[in-house]
Amino acid sequence: MNKVIYKYELQAQTVVQCPSPIRKVVHVAEQEDATSKLPYVWVQLWSDIMDDPQPRYRFTIVGTGESRDDEYVGEHVGTFLSGPFVWHVHMKRIARWLQGQAGRVAPTRHALDSAVVV
Repeated sequence: MNKVIYKYELQAQTVVQCPSPIRKVVHVAEQEDATSKLPYVWVQLWSDIMDDPQPRYRFTIVGTGESRDDEYVGEHVGTFLSGPFVWHVHMKRIARWLQGQAGRVAPTRHALDSAVVV
């Protein structure tokens, strides 16, 4: 099976819709662009398995020492530094979003780097 790596920008809480299930989180880090430093997550997907509807994942950033509900935030997938702060990223697969589903809002898809097949 072929694999592909996608990159998504993170905020305090970010929902991403992926073209296939996340196989694993490859890296979490802050990356600098021309105007700011932003946190990102790199995830590995199966490129030859495309789900319909596409799976959704919630990424939550929690600071060191902050309390959290493990059932809500999901598993710890990485840690990154930002100045004097240490942040921890958690991931949880959430209910799938179906286009046209009443009462649901389409998730925002964040910055996606060019995909790299590995």
